Amino acid sequence: MNSEIALQNLKFIKENNNLTENNYIIKHNRIFQNTDENFDQVYSLKEMEYMIYFTFSECFYLIENYSNCRKNIIRDLYEIYDTLEVFYENIEEKDEMFENMMDKFEEKLEYYYSRYIMGLCNYYSELFSNKIYDILYDCANEVFYKKKSYLEPFLDDIDSVTDDSESCNEDSDEDSDNDKDKCE
Repeated sequence: MNSEIALQNLKFIKENNNLTENNYIIKHNRIFQNTDENFDQVYSLKEMEYMIYFTFSECFYLIENYSNCRKNIIRDLYEIYDTLEVFYENIEEKDEMFENMMDKFEEKLEYYYSRYIMGLCNYYSELFSNKIYDILYDCANEVFYKKKSYLEPFLDDIDSVTDDSESCNEDSDEDSDNDKDKCE
């Protein structure tokens, strides 16, 4: 449930990347579209802080624990981070805690992005090395363990030549010198 809310917040901020227009409503940890024409609320940083913290924290949890959507969430969080930076620069209110929070989010984003890239590099290098190992294993198997099947035709020829010479040697002891001439 919390992850769904965080992803909805992420989607909303991404689609409405200008938070200075105040076309949204914030309730606790949720941000959504303002549908009431009479409602005109300007939110302070303190009011937005929990929603932002909740959204980033839940998204970091998703990145950490679920690999199937990691790339998209990291990309979306970078976009949201940029949107929040622009929003913060355009407002008059400045808050050191908010700045520290955004700095921590930037560090975590860089950490998860680096980890994601390193994971991809590790995965593909392992896949590549496993393929090379399989190829070398098959080659070694063919060369060293199946060499007899490749050498059989040659061994048969050698055996037949050896058999002929042995038969000539046996015949020479029993027969006359004429039979020796036949073998040679």
